[in-house]
Amino acid sequence: MEQSSEASLPEMIIEVTVLLISCCGTVLANIMVLVNVTMKEKLHAPTYFYYLSLAASDLILGVFCIPLVIAAFILHSWPLGDTLCQLYAVLISLSVNCSIMTLTIISVDRYNALSKPVENRAHLTFTKRRYKLIIIASWVHSIFWASGPLFKWGSTKFDEFTHTCKPDWGGEGLANKTYALCLAIFAFAIPVGAMICAYYKIYRIARASKRRRDAAYTSLPPDKLKVPGESDPLKEDAATKHTSGTATAEDNKALKTVLLLIGSFTACWSLYTLATVWKLFAPNSVPPSIVRAGLVLTLCNCCIDPFIYSIRDEKMKREIKEMICRVFCRNT
Repeated sequence: MEQSSEASLPEMIIEVTVLLISCCGTVLANIMVLVNVTMKEKLHAPTYFYYLSLAASDLILGVFCIPLVIAAFILHSWPLGDTLCQLYAVLISLSVNCSIMTLTIISVDRYNALSKPVENRAHLTFTKRRYKLIIIASWVHSIFWASGPLFKWGSTKFDEFTHTCKPDWGGEGLANKTYALCLAIFAFAIPVGAMICAYYKIYRIARASKRRRDAAYTSLPPDKLKVPGESDPLKEDAATKHTSGTATAEDNKALKTVLLLIGSFTACWSLYTLATVWKLFAPNSVPPSIVRAGLVLTLCNCCIDPFIYSIRDEKMKREIKEMICRVFCRNT
């Protein structure tokens, strides 16, 4: 039995309210991240270049896509023409592709940072210029795969549940099928596979490191802690912590931040992805409210990201606090 695609008034009010809050939070938070990273010399480091890339991809949704979804939900129809509906679908695809690529690059970088000795890290990690080139390449990659439908490679379709356009995953014809297959492989499967591989290797490094630490502490007899004429193992341990402990703590904190970003992305996109796959096989059995809730949740992700790394990163938190203080102090 075919279900009505129209949302009830209470549902629409909740959806629009959440989207309005998300839109304001997305625009304000990501602009603050962009301004701080571009203007502050102390934030010109690889980690913050990644945040810059994520903020730019999130800002695309906050500025261009969320306002159009709000209008579509209120009017129960797409407010602009077919061309802009297609462009909306391309921008959504661009944002998610770029987020996946950036998270993949961060994951590989975390593995690189943890797998290299601290004393050699300065020589083995990428230069700032190379980091910038890698991020630019990820954007070119994302734009290429997202813009296929604009050049008749693949197509978009109107979603009667959300009154917006989206890629036509089940489209007929060779162009549609090859585009869907290539997009699934090169923009999703390979990056996600690389991400999983990087974190599996990070897990193995962490487990091996823990075993070495445990073995070192348990194998040292109490009477051997200090031998006359030899160095003090406790002092050596303190010196080691002084030289490498801070870097390790920073690496661990950065790793947890990336895992939070990946977890947030996965949680926010899961419902909409599952609903989309469900519709491919049973188009008339998917509750419209599930599809709309999934879309709202995906758009909330671009508001969550900047708060994660602004709260987790002390430098970023300090710079944003100073910016907010300057704005409000100037107005009072």
